[in-house]
Amino acid sequence: MPTPNYKESQVAGTQWQRAVRVVVENPLNGTPSLMFVEEQATQLGDRIITEPCANLGVSFDPNSQLHADIYTKLNELYTLLREARDAAQAVTPTI
Repeated sequence: MPTPNYKESQVAGTQWQRAVRVVVENPLNGTPSLMFVEEQATQLGDRIITEPCANLGVSFDPNSQLHADIYTKLNELYTLLREARDAAQAVTPTI
């Protein structure tokens, strides 16, 4: 016998898709690539529910100015971050 859904009600909300994570692969002897991991977000009142829904990937194209610019900026950011980390680790407390 079918059972009715307990406390069932109609709801109204908004739904959208977004990139939740970006994965960069930079193999030593291979082609760098990016993958955007997407999720679907549903807002019902003040509550937002998210769930994974898709991936979108691309290999870096050396002939694309946009790809070259992004690759360069990511490398610049990595250099700044590692230099700051290394400088902080090099500081030794005085006794």
